[in-house]
Parts: sequence; C-alpha cells; structure tokens
Amino acid sequence: IYIFVFFISTVFESFINVVVSRSLLSMDYIFDRSRCLTCQRQLKFWQMIPVLSYLFLKGKCYYCASPIGISNLLVEITSGICGLICYIKYSNVEMIMYFILLLFLLYISLLDWKTKEVKYSHQLILLIIVLCLNIYQAKIYIIEAIITLIVLLFILLITKGIGGADVNIFAIISLLLGNRVIYVYL
Repeated sequence: IYIFVFFISTVFESFINVVVSRSLLSMDYIFDRSRCLTCQRQLKFWQMIPVLSYLFLKGKCYYCASPIGISNLLVEITSGICGLICYIKYSNVEMIMYFILLLFLLYISLLDWKTKEVKYSHQLILLIIVLCLNIYQAKIYIIEAIITLIVLLFILLITKGIGGADVNIFAIISLLLGNRVIYVYL
C-alpha cells in the first residue's frame, strides 16, 4: 500500500507541474496531450510515469534527447514522501486534508519559483484550506499567527530577504501550526 500511496502522490504532483507549466505558457492543461517542450513530439503514456520515466529515460527526452530538469524528479519524489507521511500520520479525513494542503503549497511554491510572485487569490485559497483543517481539528492559533506576522514583517522591513506573500503564507500556516512556523523559517 505504501508504494501505491507514493505513486498516487507523484501522479497528483505531476499534474500540478503540468498545470503550472502550461498555465504560464497559456496552454490548455486538461485536454492537450503532453509533449516535449523542445521537439514538440507527443509523449506516450509510459514516458509520463512519475519518477520511473525520468529514471528509465535517464533524464532525457526519448525522441530528441534534450535534458529534462532534475527539479521535476526531485519535486515528484518530495510529493511522494509527503503523501506517505500524510498516510502514515493522519486518519482518513485529516490525511486527505493535509495532502490537499501540501499539494496546494507545492503548487504555490512552483508558481513562486517560476514567476517570483504568489497571487492573492492563491493566498485566499490557502487560508480557506487551513481554516477547514482548523475547524476539523477544533483548534486555531490566532495569537501565534499575529506574532508570526509581526516577526516576519520586521524581518521583511530589515532584510528585504522575503516578500510580502511569504509573510502572508507563513502567517496563514501559523494559524495551523502555531509559532513553530517561525522556527521553520529561521
């Protein structure tokens, strides 16, 4: 079952990667078939299996041998591990909710990495997911979120090392995790 959970997690992440990449190129991510971005040849099913295809193809396109970034493999493995952690640590409903949270954080991270911005609508969706988890778990860390917000705003003003969206995302996550989120950042 662990292999199945890992694999399903990587499939979800692979789709998220497609959504991010194609939305940035204004391409349809539902109905268009996957293709090599270099030679434009349509990929076969076996060339799109997360992790395994990368390893089997040695990180290159089957048709033109152009390299496929190792970041794809690393993100797929990370999502598989996150899926396993959710499966092992949480009950059914919590597992699904935390996995949705992790997938959405991954989506935001990929977009932020590629565009250097996080839309307010994505921050709002993140807030809704976190509040749903808080309601389900019957706990919320409002004071800790405010403290986190103040500390990170101070860091933002002094160092310019983080952006405003980073502050918002950490404050939202601290609603769920409390002040432990500051330790993650520091």
